[in-house]
Amino acid sequence: MKKELRKIIRQEKQRHSSAELSRYSAEIQRLLSAHPKVLGADTVLLYWSMGDEVDTHELVRLLASHGKTVLLPRVVSATEMTWHPFSLQDVMSQSDMGIYEPNTPSVPVESMGQGRGMTAIVPGMAFSLNRERMGRGWGYYDRLLARLPLIYKIGVCFPFQLRQNIPTDDYDVRMDEVLTL
Repeated sequence: MKKELRKIIRQEKQRHSSAELSRYSAEIQRLLSAHPKVLGADTVLLYWSMGDEVDTHELVRLLASHGKTVLLPRVVSATEMTWHPFSLQDVMSQSDMGIYEPNTPSVPVESMGQGRGMTAIVPGMAFSLNRERMGRGWGYYDRLLARLPLIYKIGVCFPFQLRQNIPTDDYDVRMDEVLTL
């Protein structure tokens, strides 16, 4: 079921022009930049978007320029990603997976205090109206978010990625809210 839905979502993304997806992304970034949970957080876990995700590049820069600690992921193994502070002066490096990642030292998850006072902005392949999330199938975010039970989780997606229901497993972490247009 998950594999089929991922295929459907990929096909749906191709039906939309890059200009349309850019407009969606700009509006979602605007909503996130004014979101009370983002404004109130000292630290925001974010992602440096890939071409088929809601674009976050301007949001990352904006939050960093306003003094927020912005942590971006780096994939370090088939099961683990580490989190690294973004700096406006930092040059991002492209990984073997084609993902741009910061070059700063990692912040241990254990030092994040279970996520208290933090907000995570999380990508996904699909989300349900019940705030369930389906990722790309590697489980990186589910493993991390399970270790940070107090973090506020905002899933972000294009409108066609929000579904009535999606297939889930027991280990899938539910979002506190899903933001789309």
